[in-house]
Amino acid sequence: PLPAPHPGDGMKATAASCHAPDTGRSAPSGSPVVAFIGAPNGGKSTLFNRITGAQRVMGNWPGTTVEIGRGTWDLDDRHSDVGQCLDVIDFPGAYSLDPQSPDEELTRDLLLGVPAEERPDAVVVVADACNLARSLYLLAQVMEHPYRIVVALTMNDVAARRGVQVDVAELAERIGHPVVEVGPRQGTGVDALADAIASELAEP
Repeated sequence: PLPAPHPGDGMKATAASCHAPDTGRSAPSGSPVVAFIGAPNGGKSTLFNRITGAQRVMGNWPGTTVEIGRGTWDLDDRHSDVGQCLDVIDFPGAYSLDPQSPDEELTRDLLLGVPAEERPDAVVVVADACNLARSLYLLAQVMEHPYRIVVALTMNDVAARRGVQVDVAELAERIGHPVVEVGPRQGTGVDALADAIASELAEP
């Protein structure tokens, strides 16, 4: 399990590296680190649980009282160019990189507050199709930095029942990053998401 915080620990001034061994890494050393970020209740943790299955651990990030999930996402042979698996981190729910809570502060610090070589290798922004404007605000903030980005669009069935239809191809063209429709509970779109992440990881 990940290390437990010491009593009275708050947020450290500098976050531990996503690549550091003391952050509960579960995938083999050298595996690409992929961060999943998004607003609470948007399906992010459900998606994380779906792709990591039993290969996940929960615990507090070193030096904080904030709980994160970390797990291994096994890839098939089609993605051998990026490795056999991904080291996936389920960051705490965040609406913005302008932190209003310890959860958002940790997400901001791990994306922006550590040296470039210690940051995640790619970021999956989990966007709720029912609250797309809110999700796009967080995405826009991440896009201000040189990250490999993939958008996982969730809650599409709920949005459809509310009369909301998202043009995925148009959205991808407008933002300049891959957008993949996923159903975290059903597991739909997971293979397509893996393909999109692997393609991004293969780029400089």
